Amino acid sequence: MRVPSLKAGTHTLKLTVDTRTSFGVLKAERKVIIEDPALVKLQNDYVWALAKGSAARAAAVSKQLIARRFTRTIKPGRTVPIDKSSTINPSGKKPSARVTWSPEKDGLRAVITVADPNNAATDTNVVLFVCPTGADMDICTFDITRGKNGIQGWTRIGAQGPMTRFPKDKSIIGTTWKVTPKGYIAEAKIPWSVLKGLPANWTALPVEAMVTDSRGIILTMSDTQDPTTSAYGYSLLMRK
Repeated sequence: MRVPSLKAGTHTLKLTVDTRTSFGVLKAERKVIIEDPALVKLQNDYVWALAKGSAARAAAVSKQLIARRFTRTIKPGRTVPIDKSSTINPSGKKPSARVTWSPEKDGLRAVITVADPNNAATDTNVVLFVCPTGADMDICTFDITRGKNGIQGWTRIGAQGPMTRFPKDKSIIGTTWKVTPKGYIAEAKIPWSVLKGLPANWTALPVEAMVTDSRGIILTMSDTQDPTTSAYGYSLLMRK
């Protein structure tokens, strides 16, 4: 099978195979994101600068990454839909979700409101992604799940790189989970101290939000391929 040469950007690859059996025709579809080689080089430069202990160089490269790698912007306090689906032919109706990102004095607040026609609120969770430096290795992941009695949420946090070492006390991330007649509302407050590598005078912060449920439905805020491993496609939350 010949694979075409693809330019940088987001592409959808479709495959159709006639099995000539009782299985009939099988179809598959996958989103593929190819980054600009110049941005890949910037990420490599960032890793090199950290390895050499050059904080100033790493900060300069991070600033270039954030300026050049991300295009979609979000105003603070503006509600954004979480409506990009990577699920093919899900059973039942998809939930509708939205998120409001609010930079505050002592941290970043995110409020996610979900209307779920399938009443699957007990089997859903929300994942927030924040990439303080714009480099994939510094993606911070905040997994918010319904807590006891559907009131208090709990958070699992993780990261890939050395800039994002989290404190052992995960309660530092304030979370709540409220069941509503139509679904639920999850809220998280992330202290700025957790987002290592984020300069005090930051103006734009790459963020992403995802909602999943037990049926395999995955909804994301931006058109991303895999927000857990790549920040490409994240939106830029503006400070002002």
